[in-house]
Amino acid sequence: MVDPRQPSARLIVMWTIRHHAQVTVDGHADGDAVERLDRALNLIMRAHGLHITVDLTRLQGRDVDVLEVLAATWHRLSHAGGRLHVVGLRRRLVTDPEVSAFPEVFGRPRSPTRPHPA
Repeated sequence: MVDPRQPSARLIVMWTIRHHAQVTVDGHADGDAVERLDRALNLIMRAHGLHITVDLTRLQGRDVDVLEVLAATWHRLSHAGGRLHVVGLRRRLVTDPEVSAFPEVFGRPRSPTRPHPA
């Protein structure tokens, strides 16, 4: 149930240079805001945005839904040769299985690979 006292978050989209864009989420991320974030990221990728920074420092609520959108975006961008950077995600809701799905987004290096026996 959406709290009518909490206005939906604003999304601010800025193209910085050629294939780089930044999206800022400001306010309460209810279901509508999460859907708008997903649409905005899809539109940026369709417009050949390959390097996207999502700033969540002013995000309030619904971190898990936002995380799902970011995970899907990270996978699509990775396959297209792009990169997703996330700033300000509250780490208290991020668990190891979620981070392991896309460690580069959260700045956690992948574990080193073992050499194959000769």
